Amino acid sequence: MSRGADIARGRDAEAAAWLVRLDSDADAQSREAHEAWLAQDEEHARAFERAEEVWSMLPRAAAQSPVAASHGPGNASAPRWAMAACLALVMLAGAFVLTRLPGHQTLQTAPGEQAVERLADGSTASLDTMTRVSVDFDDNRRALTLDEGEAVFDVAHDAERPFIVRAGTMQVRAVGTRFVVRHVGTDTSVTLLEGRIAVSRLGEDGRPKPVAIAQGGRSLRSGERLRLTVNGGARSDRRAIEDVAAWRRGRVVFDDVPLGEAVSELNRYGGERLAVGSGVAGLAVSGSFSTADPASFAEAVSALHNLHVRESSQTLVIESPVTQN
Repeated sequence: MSRGADIARGRDAEAAAWLVRLDSDADAQSREAHEAWLAQDEEHARAFERAEEVWSMLPRAAAQSPVAASHGPGNASAPRWAMAACLALVMLAGAFVLTRLPGHQTLQTAPGEQAVERLADGSTASLDTMTRVSVDFDDNRRALTLDEGEAVFDVAHDAERPFIVRAGTMQVRAVGTRFVVRHVGTDTSVTLLEGRIAVSRLGEDGRPKPVAIAQGGRSLRSGERLRLTVNGGARSDRRAIEDVAAWRRGRVVFDDVPLGEAVSELNRYGGERLAVGSGVAGLAVSGSFSTADPASFAEAVSALHNLHVRESSQTLVIESPVTQN
């Protein structure tokens, strides 16, 4: 284990301890001590954010656990203690195991599953559902390939080894920063959360060529997304930081997205499947929806567009009322 990874592991352990302490004892003195700890080092804030991210995922995991089902009404506090213990194990034991893995590995999540993984250099990769990342680290480079899905990368600073992520024909190069890469179907994009990145398009020969951003060719700013188009171009837009990778909070945010595309996105998270009838796939959808409640999405969309929801073979079909039999 490298010294940098060991230090990062220690920060994560402290962050996990602070989160558990604040959840059980959020008095003024504890909050002040926590603020002082955050102010000591900007890496403390990033570690605490990662801990909160893991914490937010635990209720969804606990809901699927047979342990959660065993708690009766008289033992309401037990699940939260279980979550606290689980958080500590993820941030401590999980970090230790991952930093011992070889530099060549594959990280993968199943439908409905999410994960926060510690990489060998101390960086973290937060994987959305149905995501696969191939990792190839050595003494000279930190190379990853997002084969499919979406992931948030929190990169440990190492000027001697740039952190490079490839997704489709896109390449993102960073030293120490935070960004989100998405590669689902023909949708390939990167959103900057913090720091700076260089974005390139891979040519037929595999060599990267810098991508010019529409607004004067400048670098991306925090909250900006760069998407590669199928015709070889690129376009950028700005997103609210809280909407970026909203799946970490169990949400998905649509902004004027075609209904068919929105349904495909929600189906990635498992649970009750959705489908669209003929003639309605192009209707626009906007809003924030739970990834765990497809039925509520179907009801909201049907009310907005005066549609009908029909159940067929364990699938909710959103269709026009005129198609009903």
